[in-house]
Amino acid sequence: MKSITFIRHGEAENGGREPDRERTLTKKGKNDAIIMGRVISATLNLPDLFLCSPAKRALKTAKRITKELGLPKEFITEDSRLYTADLEVYNDIASGFEVSIAHVYLCGHNPALLDLVNHFSETGINTLPPGGVVNLVFEIDKWEELSKGKGILQLYDFPERHYDPEILGATV
Repeated sequence: MKSITFIRHGEAENGGREPDRERTLTKKGKNDAIIMGRVISATLNLPDLFLCSPAKRALKTAKRITKELGLPKEFITEDSRLYTADLEVYNDIASGFEVSIAHVYLCGHNPALLDLVNHFSETGINTLPPGGVVNLVFEIDKWEELSKGKGILQLYDFPERHYDPEILGATV
């Protein structure tokens, strides 16, 4: 069995004069990353590999999640291909994982993440909000066996599902 956890970076500040890669998380985005780190910690296995886009907003999301998982931030591997990746690039990355790796976390950007989730599964998910997480399990032994529609949905969650409307705060 193999699994991939797809993590969309948290809510980012609007682009100003800074380059897109330098956009950071809003306060909400920071808090949401902590919430989702707790959700992941309670529901999924730890990763063997954590790949992340080098964009500041993705790295800050990944660092908050690894902290909630009890992993050092050094566990995160930046992969520049994840910044501008499309479905084909993500597919190439995923099919190239070493056989010893069973669970991978990918922290990146839409629309590529959502496209990949829907390529590898038949879930028909139509949105992956900022901070959203999807985990797919594959009944395969080698990553090269990864193919369209074979992912089994184990988790689809996003920060807003954990807000208490009475106090507009997190319930996790």
